[in-house]
Amino acid sequence: MKRTDMDKSIRTAVNFITISAAITALVPTATAQVANLDSAPQNVFENESEESLAKYLSLGPVSVRPHLNVSAYYDDNLTLKDGPELEDFVWRISPGALFGAGEFRDKGNYVTLDYTPTAAFYTKYSEYNSLDHMVDFNAGWKMSKLTLGIGQSYEIANGKQIEASAFVEQESFVTKLTSMYEFSEKTSAELNGRQMLIDSTDRVIKGADTRLNTINQWEIEGWGNYKQTEKLTLGAGVIVGWRDIVGHTSPSVQDVVDTPNQAFQQVAVRSAYDVSEKLEVSGSLGLFFSQFQDGDDKGPTLVFNLAGSWRPLENTFVSAEAYRRDFPSYSTAGQTYTATGFRTSVRQRLFDKYTASIATGYENSDYSNTGGTAGADRTDDYFWIRPAFDCEFTERCNAGVFYQFRTKSSDNSAVEYSNNQLGVYTNYKF
Repeated sequence: MKRTDMDKSIRTAVNFITISAAITALVPTATAQVANLDSAPQNVFENESEESLAKYLSLGPVSVRPHLNVSAYYDDNLTLKDGPELEDFVWRISPGALFGAGEFRDKGNYVTLDYTPTAAFYTKYSEYNSLDHMVDFNAGWKMSKLTLGIGQSYEIANGKQIEASAFVEQESFVTKLTSMYEFSEKTSAELNGRQMLIDSTDRVIKGADTRLNTINQWEIEGWGNYKQTEKLTLGAGVIVGWRDIVGHTSPSVQDVVDTPNQAFQQVAVRSAYDVSEKLEVSGSLGLFFSQFQDGDDKGPTLVFNLAGSWRPLENTFVSAEAYRRDFPSYSTAGQTYTATGFRTSVRQRLFDKYTASIATGYENSDYSNTGGTAGADRTDDYFWIRPAFDCEFTERCNAGVFYQFRTKSSDNSAVEYSNNQLGVYTNYKF
């Protein structure tokens, strides 16, 4: 499918938004958030193909796109523990709908609201049954030179948290304010703000639940962008922020180990490059600095994010991402960690209706003490791989089978585990 200039400009903006989210050292999608299945990197060409098929129901000025995901799978380690392991068969049903008004497909003046509840049923350990919620609101206002945006999401999710090696209930509020002013066709500036409030609880069967560290984060970022050519856009920026970290350890431990709050800054450069009609890359590189409440400093720490989407053949999609980021620990008081890793996926369409895919990832987490804490440093190595095969019944409905293996090794044997999942799924988007 041939892309228009508007398609390219929209994708460049999306690439830059993605880079901004990746390099600000926010909560990592693959580790701190609840992830019953690990997420593969997105492919912009595949997203474009899916969006071209989208249809919407009309309710006056509001457009509606229903969607549904159903999965059922065997899981041999629900709580990501080295032992004893809890096995079960899990059912997950996620109906939902996207509501949009205005120019939401071209990101002009628009308002969108996406709501997705998820009901999870555990055949053996019904104590883990849950009804989760995901609400995502976004709005934009585009003038001749100034573009403003606001986003607010709320999520309550139950499932595996990789960093904590636990089955958790996690509640998160994320607020985003964005602005971009175009000085000319080639130069623009951005000023964005972000708030993240994350609270997690380790759910224990036949025992007391344990609250993990609460992470509240606020940050402001400023960027200058320069469109050097139609294919290449460059940027440089500064991010400043504050992490309010509330530890929930027992009093006997709290007397010894505290979790100091943290101020941080980051300077970075970024770029987005349309190499060809079939290959796009984007990346960022920066230095991260931290100052902790008790006077200790950390940094500079090298951070980066490099992502690419490739469509070598009409029915072949390849995606890859490499990264290095700094995060606070949800599970260990008084520690942060530097995560260095990669994710990649390949999807191949076969005989028009069938698709074979494989996704995999690796992450090394290097933990260090913050402030005057005296906990033991540790290093974790995490690996996962997921092959899948599905059949497309219509352009908007498919079903398939998957297998996922994940394992973590560590200096601390208490957080080591392996996990196998085997199941089926079906997806529908109007």
